[in-house]
Amino acid sequence: MQQLTVPPDLAKSVIRSNMTLICIFIPVLWLPNIPLLINALSNQDEGNATIPLLMLSLFLLLSVALVLGTWLLARLSVRKTRIEFGDGQYRFVNWGSHDRSVSAASIERAVLVEQMGLSGTNPTHHLIVLGRQGERLTHFVGQMFYRSQFHAVVQDMQANGAAVNVFNEPITPPQLRAIDRRLLSWRRAYPFLFALAIIGPLLVLVIIALIIVFGFITQR
Repeated sequence: MQQLTVPPDLAKSVIRSNMTLICIFIPVLWLPNIPLLINALSNQDEGNATIPLLMLSLFLLLSVALVLGTWLLARLSVRKTRIEFGDGQYRFVNWGSHDRSVSAASIERAVLVEQMGLSGTNPTHHLIVLGRQGERLTHFVGQMFYRSQFHAVVQDMQANGAAVNVFNEPITPPQLRAIDRRLLSWRRAYPFLFALAIIGPLLVLVIIALIIVFGFITQR
């Protein structure tokens, strides 16, 4: 069995990218709460700013936890993610997503996408494997593997009877999904709509809760 792991230089790049994103996300997350905190502090009598300071401490602790959690998860992801293949058997370990072992007979086709960006990232290569039962067996993104690694896996699948499709021209996620819905989930094809659907309501609830809390504090 051959085993393909995340090369060290790509692993460092993945961790760095994740840390950059979380450091951008944290200020955006807490920005709506700054005026509320300032208002609460300005309305406190001298020596009676305990609750606002506790809220500020909580914000800082949560921010540190988000940064450390992102760093830890990124390290685990690049260490655990791998592809194993040989003798018509394949194991796809996409840490945090799935660990799947399949035979060549259960693979309908392998799809190589040479240039496609996800969630605003720079276009890169992708390996997508579809099963004969209509499922998507795996999807690996080029940030973690070289093109040559993907080509080695695809050549082995083709030698074992799987069909292969290659998209050499740049393509967008919605275009790929339009070709075959199994190739890409809607949340990856439309990441901003997905993010709004998840984060939007939560952010509104957080802001409403903080307004109620600070309103109660300032009335004391």
